[in-house]
Amino acid sequence: MKLLSITIENYRCIEKVVFNVEEIAESHTFTLIGINESGKSSFLKAVSLVDDDKEKAVYPKDFFDDKKPVSISLVHKLD
Repeated sequence: MKLLSITIENYRCIEKVVFNVEEIAESHTFTLIGINESGKSSFLKAVSLVDDDKEKAVYPKDFFDDKKPVSISLVHKLD
């Protein structure tokens, strides 16, 4: 199984982001680079919520817009 993309909507400082996972120079490693307070930790925390039954988004601090739901989706490809 290969991860193709990650989409996060309405989570903390992230209104909407689509992160496409691409193989570069036959490497399956990626790096998040950004200035302080740009959302790197929020991105990683959102991804961790996908597979953790104990962790949930907490209202209202984890919502970008408290009138919309948090959405985190991963797109995979079967090889």
